Amino acid sequence: MNLKISYSKGADKFLKKNHNIITEDEVDKLIISAIRKIFKTEETNIDLKKLKGQHKGSFRIKGGDLNVSNRHKGKEGEGS
Repeated sequence: MNLKISYSKGADKFLKKNHNIITEDEVDKLIISAIRKIFKTEETNIDLKKLKGQHKGSFRIKGGDLNVSNRHKGKEGEGS
């Protein structure tokens, strides 16, 4: 599976400001675990919840002391 993880400007700014607390690699690992859980390829010990309303199509990922909001997009042109 090929995966590209990109961050919004706000998320990128947060990661740069808080690199001593959480690294981009740690967030990437958490997102990859969540995706594996969504596609049921791996059982992981993370809390994953689909968001509703304005954030429909996004997920809240909780792993340890970290909360991440994530939006999955399919291949370009798929509209997912």
